[in-house]
Amino acid sequence: MDSQEARTIVAKELQRYRAMTYQELQRLLKEQDLLEVRGPSGASYQLEVEAIWDDRPGGNLRVFGHIDDRGLRALAPLTEDFIIAPNGSFVGERATIFVKLLDEAVDVWLKPYEQPGDVEKAMADYLAWETDLLPRIERDGSCKFLSVAGA
Repeated sequence: MDSQEARTIVAKELQRYRAMTYQELQRLLKEQDLLEVRGPSGASYQLEVEAIWDDRPGGNLRVFGHIDDRGLRALAPLTEDFIIAPNGSFVGERATIFVKLLDEAVDVWLKPYEQPGDVEKAMADYLAWETDLLPRIERDGSCKFLSVAGA
């Protein structure tokens, strides 16, 4: 799969969804859009667009675009996303979304102490994320955990 071509396609397609209202995008919570797209090279791609609640139902909505070539890349599709607030504003974005969408993919995860800059802040941010993970999953409501007696 041509990652640059795929990234350009998903960025272009997500622009159409960014033009939709918060209310219109909520339909993606129940049903995903599945599109067949042909790139300039002639390659065929499958694009899936879906949404989840980013923090809690009725709060921010995260919209994902997943693109693959129906080959091995389907196991780990290239993914881009955006977050829209109930008031219609976009959350956590720099001035230009295209910079984020067109950057080269990074296939490594840096540990907090490997991050450039303020290592203590990176470690604190990671710990805050990790300690809030299970409560966020519980608030989301899409996963259920069973309690094991005596554990």
